[in-house]
Amino acid sequence: FGRDLQWYRSYPPTIDPMAQLPIAKHSQKIHYFEELLHPSNLVLEPIKMVLILGGTFDMGSPETEIDRFRSESPQHPVTIPSFFMSEYPILQPHWLEVAQMAQIKRKLDFSPAHFKGTDRPVENVSWFEAVEFCQRLSRESGRIL
Repeated sequence: FGRDLQWYRSYPPTIDPMAQLPIAKHSQKIHYFEELLHPSNLVLEPIKMVLILGGTFDMGSPETEIDRFRSESPQHPVTIPSFFMSEYPILQPHWLEVAQMAQIKRKLDFSPAHFKGTDRPVENVSWFEAVEFCQRLSRESGRIL
C-alpha cells in the first residue's frame, strides 16, 4: 500500500447471522496509520485510519430466493477496492480543523453537529461534505487516499 503501516492484533467475533450471537473469535491483524492534525489552539489526538480490505461479492438475490424483490435482480459481481477509514467517528475538533482548510469543491460548516462538545462526534453532514472532508485531509497530509 506504499505506506509505513503499523498493526495491532484484534480478536473480532464471528457472528452467527441467524442467531445474531458470537460463535468464534479469530486473531486478525489490523493495519493502520495515524493522521496527525496540528491546530494552533488545541492538542488533538491523531485520527487512526484502518485498512479495510477490498474484495468481490455477489450483489442482489438469486432468482430462487423466497420473498425476493424484482429490484434485487440481476445478481451480479461487485468489486470494492481496499480503502482506509477512521477507526472511530470524527470528533468535532477534528472536523473544525479540516473545515478551516482551503476548499476543494464545497464549503464546510465549521460546526454542523446538533449535539455540541469537543468529545462528541460530528453529525448532520451529507455524503458530499464527508467526501470534501476526506479530500481536504488527503491533500493536507499528502496521502492520496
